[in-house]
Amino acid sequence: MKILSKTLLNSLALLALTVEASAQTVDARLELTLLEVPNEMNYSVGDKYFADLVYDQSAITGFGSESLVIGFGLHSIDLHFDGVVYDASRDLTNDYPQAYFSDGQLIGVDFWNNTGMEGGGVNSFFRFFKDQSFIYSLQGDSEYAGVYKVISVPEPKPSIYIFLAAGAVVLRRHRSV
Repeated sequence: MKILSKTLLNSLALLALTVEASAQTVDARLELTLLEVPNEMNYSVGDKYFADLVYDQSAITGFGSESLVIGFGLHSIDLHFDGVVYDASRDLTNDYPQAYFSDGQLIGVDFWNNTGMEGGGVNSFFRFFKDQSFIYSLQGDSEYAGVYKVISVPEPKPSIYIFLAAGAVVLRRHRSV
C-alpha cells in the first residue's frame, strides 16, 4: 500500500508539472488615446478606444526581449475603433502583427492595417508601433497620432489542483523522511 501511495503521489506531481508547462492562454487589453484628430470628423483629442490580444504565455521564455506572431503564440489581435473591429487579417505584411515582450511582460505591438478603414478613403490605414504609439489616417491624405498602453494582462492561473497535488507530494515526502 505504501508503494502504491508513493507511486500515485509521484504521478500526481509529474502531472502537475506537465499541466503547468502546457499552453497558458492570456487575454490582454490595450487602451488607445487619440492625441490628434481630423477637423472634419466627430473625434476629440483624448477619445479612447481599445484593442484585445490573446496569446500563449508558454510560447515565451520570460527572459529578455521576445516577440510572438499570429500562428506562433499570438492567437489574435482585435482593434475596436469607431464601432468596427479590425483583426489580424487586416495586416497583410509577412510575420505581422507582432506582440513584443520584455522579461515576460507585454510591452507593445506592431500592427499595420494596410487594407483600409471602414468609411475611410481608399488609402486610409492605422499603424501601431512597439513604442506604444500609433498613427492613423481616415482619408489617406493626413496622418494623426495617438498613444496606447497595456492596461490589463491577467496572469495565467494554474489550476488549484496543481497546487493541491504538489502540496500533497511535499507533505507525504516530509512525513516519510
